[in-house]
Amino acid sequence: MTTGIFGFVGTSLAGVIADRIGKVELGRTMLVPVYATFLGIPFAPVFYLSPSLTWTIVALCIPSLLGASYLGPAYSATQGLVPLRMRATAAAILLFVLNIIGLGLGPQTVGIVSDLLRPSLGADSLRWALLSTVITTMAGAYCYWQASRTLQNDMMRVVGTPDRGWP
Repeated sequence: MTTGIFGFVGTSLAGVIADRIGKVELGRTMLVPVYATFLGIPFAPVFYLSPSLTWTIVALCIPSLLGASYLGPAYSATQGLVPLRMRATAAAILLFVLNIIGLGLGPQTVGIVSDLLRPSLGADSLRWALLSTVITTMAGAYCYWQASRTLQNDMMRVVGTPDRGWP
């Protein structure tokens, strides 16, 4: 419930915010997931390591709100960086990669890290393995920051000059 409700609200708000700041400069849309990541990271240790169920649920609300903030900017950039006839293919490739990495490699890697930590941390190894995902989260934020630097020029190459229909 928490992830669904807060995830929906966060995704919607991030899309609206990205659209608004993208009017000033398109590359800024990629900064929405960067800021959301760094706002959410401090809650990860509380969520993964708290012995209190109440604090765990409270700490889950903020990362759930911010965690899916990449969706709007990622889909928008994907659709905008390819010609019209390739948009469905580009979206399919994006979904495939997100699912293979996020749902395929992610849980497997966390499980391996947990197994490796188990001799020293015991039952808490899974908590620490999950907390290690903050590293990949920061790597993703870095990639979005890099994309923010070139998105506007990249989009101009695909769409054309502003007088040819680019907003």
